[in-house]
Amino acid sequence: MNQSSPVRKRLAESRIGVLLAACLCLLWLVSMAVVDGHAASFYPVSWVLLGVVVLAVCAQLLGYKVVSLSWVGWFGLLVGGYFAVRCAYSPSVVDSWYESGLIFGAFVFYMAGVYAGQTPGYKLILWTLIVAVVANMGALWLMSNTDASIHLFGRPEYTPAGMNSRNVTLFFYKNFAGLMLALCGMMLVWLVIWYHIKGLRAVLPVFCGVAGVIASFFCNTRVVLLEIPLLCAIGSFLWIMLSLYRGKALNALQLMAGAGLFVLLSVFVVDCFMGQTMLDLAFGVDSHRRFMIWGEAWRIVGDAPIYGFGASAAQWLMAPLHHEWALPNYVHNEYLQAWVDYGMVGLGLMFLLLVALVVQGVRAMASDYVCDECKVKAAMALLGMVGIAAAAITDFVWHNFAIVVFTAFCCGILATPFRHAPLRVFDGRNWAPGSTRQAPPLRAQTGVGKVLILAGALSLGLLLAQLGLKLCHGWHAQWQYDKMVKQNATVDQRRAFLVETVAAYPDSRLADEYALMGGGNMYWPIYEQMLKVVLQNNPLQIFTAAMLADALGRQQKFYEAEQVFRRYYPGDGPDNRLLNTWAAHYANHLFAYGQQQMSANRREIALSMLMHADRITKSGTHPASCPGALYRPGTHCWVNGGSKHRRKFIENCRMDIVVLQSVGVQPDHSWKAPLSPGGKPALYSRYMHEDN
Repeated sequence: MNQSSPVRKRLAESRIGVLLAACLCLLWLVSMAVVDGHAASFYPVSWVLLGVVVLAVCAQLLGYKVVSLSWVGWFGLLVGGYFAVRCAYSPSVVDSWYESGLIFGAFVFYMAGVYAGQTPGYKLILWTLIVAVVANMGALWLMSNTDASIHLFGRPEYTPAGMNSRNVTLFFYKNFAGLMLALCGMMLVWLVIWYHIKGLRAVLPVFCGVAGVIASFFCNTRVVLLEIPLLCAIGSFLWIMLSLYRGKALNALQLMAGAGLFVLLSVFVVDCFMGQTMLDLAFGVDSHRRFMIWGEAWRIVGDAPIYGFGASAAQWLMAPLHHEWALPNYVHNEYLQAWVDYGMVGLGLMFLLLVALVVQGVRAMASDYVCDECKVKAAMALLGMVGIAAAAITDFVWHNFAIVVFTAFCCGILATPFRHAPLRVFDGRNWAPGSTRQAPPLRAQTGVGKVLILAGALSLGLLLAQLGLKLCHGWHAQWQYDKMVKQNATVDQRRAFLVETVAAYPDSRLADEYALMGGGNMYWPIYEQMLKVVLQNNPLQIFTAAMLADALGRQQKFYEAEQVFRRYYPGDGPDNRLLNTWAAHYANHLFAYGQQQMSANRREIALSMLMHADRITKSGTHPASCPGALYRPGTHCWVNGGSKHRRKFIENCRMDIVVLQSVGVQPDHSWKAPLSPGGKPALYSRYMHEDN
């Protein structure tokens, strides 16, 4: 189509486009409460996204036009494609499903941002931000009544408690709630200032914006101490730039804001070299041992530096090296986590895209051919994207659906194509001409581009449908299991249901629930098979390996349990204090294994095993009472098997050591050698830093 010809039936300006935008706004608002880090929770979202994609494809086939993507827009899709491909190779099936949903959702909202950036207008964005602030503030009040808030915003989970109470949604996680309240509140205030909204129309957005900022300080999170000053500084800078690019003189407030920015920057630079304030604030973010987690992530990143280990691999790779209460956990730095999970390629593409989008946004603000309202929209997107990108340094913000799609929408607005002249942002001859020329209409999508977008949308739709089918069983099983709990189903009935479900949805919590529900007689061979299915699909989940080793030990399959220890425990002699309770668990295993060998009249090997188990219990890192068999990831604690009986068992084992040594039995340490060529030696040798 000719560059100057009018474009009719543009999707972003059609009724279908308005319907799509409303659906996505509603999905974003609802996702603040109901989408968390569990794959099954993403099931309804996947079908809503599929409906949006199908509707957009039908609109394009019916003749509704889209504009050409800029090179930054195509580059953003390429980056998302790399993450989607690498996500498919995740070492955890359940994590792969969830992160795939995050990436697919980001694709949809990214394209929605591209379309939204084509047309002037801000009312839908304004009302969405207002509702977001009000919803989060309402959730803060509801959290004072935990039971009510869980039943209103939670969902069934595979636990006897029934409803989900994990604080990983915006409404339950203080860091996320504080971030979104501060961000949405500041964006509302800046939107009023930049759009020059006056009179009664400004009362509601200003009130909600200020209320959101104030409420963010009641979320008990340090993130607002970073976000509020940052959003004030960036907003002031963009305010000044917008006026200059519009060809308007700066007013007194803008001059004061510019002077304040200069003073703050000077204080920051001086404090970094001569003061302690910034250093103290930096160490203040280590409330959840972030420095220890970052250090471990930095250590393991060298094992797969180019392409990474796959989606959500970082928390499982670091699991055996952290203290109990911190397991499993995200890296709390999205850039470092992207390096571990997606490699240097993924991290490099992420940084390149962020820089390209910032440059694209500034050039849009500087262009003669972009209307004032669209310039403000670009500034809003810059403010939102930079604010979240800064929070990503100390938290896992891009592992939450509501935040990741918000970021993608901002990126899409910045990736919107536009006519720009001059090409340079800062041109001495044409700083801010304030031209009265009308911007030519954006040209319709070219044939090649139309085919690519259509093919991409169809592929995305198929992937969303496939993801929905995979998550369908887990989603319905959650509600069915919750119903069984409320109806007081027997333990055997609930266990049979879990056995059937784990085949289609191999989540470790299913096997965990199978073992920990009270009453009834657990059938260990079935439990063993469940754990093997889960571990085969999620081989890095070391907690599942711990439960499998215990299940084998309870069936007197100590040789197989020893194989599990050697195969799945990745540590090769880390600090003993960071070994969690694996050392104690392994000591129990060796005590029982040694007793079995002694019963089989293999006294030399039995003596060796008993001596090594005893050394672990005396190493100073072993807990006072040996933990029992089962580890429960949901509570990060071991289920004790009776401390009196355990101590009595250990005392008997120590007596056996004395008896065997008194009759002249010599220990045979051959059991510590690798069980197969090229295999790992005994876990004891690695734990105690001993040679074979």
